[in-house]
Amino acid sequence: MVYINLRLNVADFNKWLAGFHGFESYRKENGSTGVNQIYHDVANPNDVTLLMEWESAEKAQAFINNRRHRAANRGGSSDQGVRIISARHKAGFDLS
Repeated sequence: MVYINLRLNVADFNKWLAGFHGFESYRKENGSTGVNQIYHDVANPNDVTLLMEWESAEKAQAFINNRRHRAANRGGSSDQGVRIISARHKAGFDLS
């Protein structure tokens, strides 16, 4: 699995969140595992950080570059483009 950290500035957090949840099945069809963590800044709730799990870095990048995804972000829910901050494989730890 690959984990990506996305940061974006949305026009309205609640409107964006509803759209994000409505897009879940499409993300899964394109490689998302459905494991998402959503954070927003306390002082500015429209400043959003996502941690998302994907099957591969290639599928995550393809989704981010997908026209349908980009159009959804331009559709009034985001006033800036989405950036991938990092893409990493989860490290395994043996705690025994």
